Order: sequence, then structure tokens, then C-alpha cells
Amino acid sequence: MVKRYNGLETEAARKAQRDPVPLPHISNHILRHTGCTRMAESGMDPKVLQTIMGHSDIAVTMRIYNHADQERTEREMKKMEYAI
Repeated sequence: MVKRYNGLETEAARKAQRDPVPLPHISNHILRHTGCTRMAESGMDPKVLQTIMGHSDIAVTMRIYNHADQERTEREMKKMEYAI
């Protein structure tokens, strides 16, 4: 799918006399990583997420597949306003 899109994009860019904007390689691992991160961001229980991912140790789930960016951190901190 990516290869097909990139071919079409290259041709469209050539016709429009612009640089193409290709999609990067997308592997199953990248989709797994993104899926796990999005489930964590949605507030899924970490133990449930560990089970879904098939990890025997929750540290793997939390350390490797779960990311906290600035926006997510701020959103979580705002929850404290209601808890206090």
C-alpha cells in the first residue's frame, strides 16, 4: 500500500513540479508500537494493556511501548485539579 501510494505521489509531484512527500516504511512492529501507545493514552488499565500486548512483565509494556509526551503529561496533571 505504501509503495503504491509513494509511486502515485511521485508522479503527482512530478506533474505539479514539486518535491514528493512519500510515506515512510510502515512495519507490523510500528503499528503494534503505535497501537499500544494509543491504548495507553486512552486511559486503558495498564494490566489490561499488558495482557493485550502479551508481555509477561508490565515493565516492558510501560517502558518500551508507553510514551508520555508533553501534551499527555499536562492533561494528566489537570486531572489533579478535580482530585484536590
